[in-house]
Amino acid sequence: MEVDENSTLTMPIRNIVMITIAILTVAAGYFEVDNRVAANEKDISFILGEVRENSKEVDEIIILSNKNAVRIEMDENQCIAPYH
Repeated sequence: MEVDENSTLTMPIRNIVMITIAILTVAAGYFEVDNRVAANEKDISFILGEVRENSKEVDEIIILSNKNAVRIEMDENQCIAPYH
């Protein structure tokens, strides 16, 4: 068989429609997955931002509590014995 510019190819319309539907289904599935991945990435970056903020607050609380613990120890050492 020789193929040139005058060659013809016949295909039933049913097959063309099925191939088109398959391509559209795959494309729609791809875009759905892509949108879900993008949404998850956005959620993850938002959550990581909140974790960083909370982490800073926790670090500040720990530092303050350590300072207060040192102050309490100093106050206890300097405390005068109560009346007997």
